[in-house]
Amino acid sequence: MWAARRLRAEILNLEPEQIAALAQQQRAVLAALREGVIAVDGSGQVTLASQRAVELLGPVRTPAPLAELWPELAALTAGGLNSRQQNLELTLRGQPVLVNLEPLNGQNGAPDALGGGFVSGFRDRAEALALADELTHARGFVDVLRAQTHEYQNRLHVLSGLLQLGRSEEALRVLNAEIQADAQFRQLLRDVQVPRLVALLAGKRERAQELGIDFQVAEGSCLSALWERHADTLVTAVGNLTENAFEALGGRPGEVTVLIGEDPEGMQVEVEDNGPGVPAALTETLFTQGVSSKGEGRGYGLAGVCARIQALGGGLRHSRRGGRTVFQVSLPAPGARSGEDYEFARAGAAGRG
Repeated sequence: MWAARRLRAEILNLEPEQIAALAQQQRAVLAALREGVIAVDGSGQVTLASQRAVELLGPVRTPAPLAELWPELAALTAGGLNSRQQNLELTLRGQPVLVNLEPLNGQNGAPDALGGGFVSGFRDRAEALALADELTHARGFVDVLRAQTHEYQNRLHVLSGLLQLGRSEEALRVLNAEIQADAQFRQLLRDVQVPRLVALLAGKRERAQELGIDFQVAEGSCLSALWERHADTLVTAVGNLTENAFEALGGRPGEVTVLIGEDPEGMQVEVEDNGPGVPAALTETLFTQGVSSKGEGRGYGLAGVCARIQALGGGLRHSRRGGRTVFQVSLPAPGARSGEDYEFARAGAAGRG
């Protein structure tokens, strides 16, 4: 009876069929996960690896020494793991990954019998940043739609008030002025043949009006339909940079200008504002994840934009020019060699002048 009680305690009071069911559920969960998962015992042996982990680590025959499969993680956990660690940035086979570590504890919270065992979940850093970009992009569109709703409501209230007061001619002038301003803005975008980018800029104009900011697209801006294939990256980059420019003005009236240019070698986008500029202490690390002048929990937008631009062989940089902060995005034409700086299209350069 004592042996039976001891055995049941060791197997968590589970019946054999319950243990088999748990093992099947574990296999199903590991197969469904889109991030790599490995279990490592106290002696540094990988005892379990999900299919995604095998794809990232390479062929794994368990048990296998962690030091051979992933030396960096083995060195990090060599002294044992006493607490949970999340979002560690490590390198796996030359690729940056984000890693979560969970220590394996016994029933009473003590280290497991092998001492120092842990479970590690990891995923490609680029995939995580892409998801963050998509979320930021979605939030940006929500803000744009909200701004458009407020602006149109304000305009309708003005027109309604003028008509109720019997000032129909003044109402007509206000309406014509709105139509003319909208037509002029659309005329500036006539040569930008990436619909999603045009829609974003139109929405940002509404957002700027809500904030009391003068938002302009430089005359002569142009972009051919060839760049539709990179529309997601362009929308993410321009949306992030314009929103940063709005925030840089700190609620004060100011100016934000977007210039889009293209030539046979590639394309370039400039977003400039007349705000105070980037703090000197951040100029060298501005595009590093988590670095921001806006407080804790920020600093992921620019890092994500930079990663996506670099993945296409382009570059992102900033400068201070004529009292204005300028962020430049450069992308090479499909098939062109990467790592170069590209000039603006002649029409775009002429528009700046």
